[in-house]
Amino acid sequence: MNQPSTRQRVTMAQIADAAGVSRITVSNVLNGRTRGAWKSSAAQVNRIRALARQMGYRPNAAAKAIAHGRFHSIAMVTRSKIGGQQQSLTAGVVKAARGYDLNLLYAELADEEQIAQEGAGLRMLRELSVDGLLVHYGRNIPDRFREVVANYGVPAVWVHTKGEMNCVYPDETQGASFAIQNLLDRGHRRIAYVKPIEHLDIPSYATPHYSEADREAGYRAAMKQLGLTPRVIDPDEIVERGPKLLHHSLAEWVGQTTDVDALLCYDAKTGTAMHVSSLMSRPLEVACFYHRSRIDGLLQGPSIILVPMQQMGKCGVEMLQGMTLGGNSQVESAVVPYTQTRFPLDGL
Repeated sequence: MNQPSTRQRVTMAQIADAAGVSRITVSNVLNGRTRGAWKSSAAQVNRIRALARQMGYRPNAAAKAIAHGRFHSIAMVTRSKIGGQQQSLTAGVVKAARGYDLNLLYAELADEEQIAQEGAGLRMLRELSVDGLLVHYGRNIPDRFREVVANYGVPAVWVHTKGEMNCVYPDETQGASFAIQNLLDRGHRRIAYVKPIEHLDIPSYATPHYSEADREAGYRAAMKQLGLTPRVIDPDEIVERGPKLLHHSLAEWVGQTTDVDALLCYDAKTGTAMHVSSLMSRPLEVACFYHRSRIDGLLQGPSIILVPMQQMGKCGVEMLQGMTLGGNSQVESAVVPYTQTRFPLDGL
């Protein structure tokens, strides 16, 4: 018997020739269709299976998926500029995918210019053989990309994007209220909210993420409900441009603003800047929203209101699985609450 090359896929026809049976017989054996009619032929079934193993046969997963209408795979589609959020989100996606016995593919898209020009990112997306998509894009989602996802032909869930259908995102208004309550529990009452320092990393042309408006609105609502006076700080109205002037101007503001005993900052970069500035001026508890429990490079940084990235990833997979099994292309969005904090500073 001539053994086929290990570089070539072994076919059922080759196994049938080696076993001296029909291809249909081999197909029935290798696909488990041996009940009833094959009870009297157990020896032949075992011989065909042994030959298949000996010859190195591997089932064609793609053909099998097409025949059954499912690939048992999902793709996590992201953009290269998303940054560190991806690690936390991916951890939740991977854990949930394992729970459903799903294969997970990771696709990183090109930038906005390439997407608009039918770049490699869109070609890659069209070539994925998956049952559904988890899309984590961020702000400034191109209309062309939305069209491609809508016309892709499989369910898609947009992660960290706010919308009425097919989205999973944190409840930012609840998150701000959650943060205020934690600061209140630590004895603070004169809490100010600090908007993002735009010039640190976000281009001026960028469309603000929904969380900017929702976190500020949640802060204002929580303070008013508690009978406290909200105070919103725009650091871009305080700081002088240039890295050497940033902390100096913020520290000067912190030192002069004695009617505030805690700051709740939109993000980690703003929170870190305010925290360092407070160390240069006067002790002030600074809390910020962040996707990890610790900010890299800081031995003791600002307090963290943990953005539920892992929970979003888990919820996104659950949504996608339900859409796939139920044959639904549209489902109501899921809103994930904030539940975790990390307050390293005591006694302030």
